[in-house]
Amino acid sequence: MSSSRAKIVMNDDVISTLAEPRIALARGKAKEIWETLGESKIPVRLQPIITALGIPTRADHLEIDGVCQTDQRGQFLIMYQEDAPVVRQRFTVAHELAHIALEHVSLDGSASSHWSHKAQEAEANAFANELLMPTMDLKTFLKKKDDKRLIEVARRYWVSTAAASVAILHNKLLNKIKIAV
Repeated sequence: MSSSRAKIVMNDDVISTLAEPRIALARGKAKEIWETLGESKIPVRLQPIITALGIPTRADHLEIDGVCQTDQRGQFLIMYQEDAPVVRQRFTVAHELAHIALEHVSLDGSASSHWSHKAQEAEANAFANELLMPTMDLKTFLKKKDDKRLIEVARRYWVSTAAASVAILHNKLLNKIKIAV
């Protein structure tokens, strides 16, 4: 008696394209880092966090905003665009830290094949947003005063108005903010 069931074979590329981003995991990891290494302070100071984790950073002339790689000793290194505005550099460093914290890269410099590039980028962005603009603090800040302006949010967290907009939208707080910058 033979079986007529077809065997479905999926390689890592097919599986990784089907992977959904783990946004809750990314935000949870960022919250954990903020509470332990960031001492729950606002605005979040990234350098003490990065130093505590033993990850050097370096401004460089890059063609992209930033990159996480391993150096010649096999240690992680975060590089960011030296000509970018400081608020962009902060987001980039937080984003690249996410790739390390969420194990998108390994110490041998190879990329993880478990998740698609698109999913990893979504996770890293969610992590960076949560690390720099913690949901709990953002909600409290926006409840304190009516008609808060977007620029006030950006200044409080030392982020761009674009990053502040994304955090406000993702946390469903649009009704707490004035649209004008």
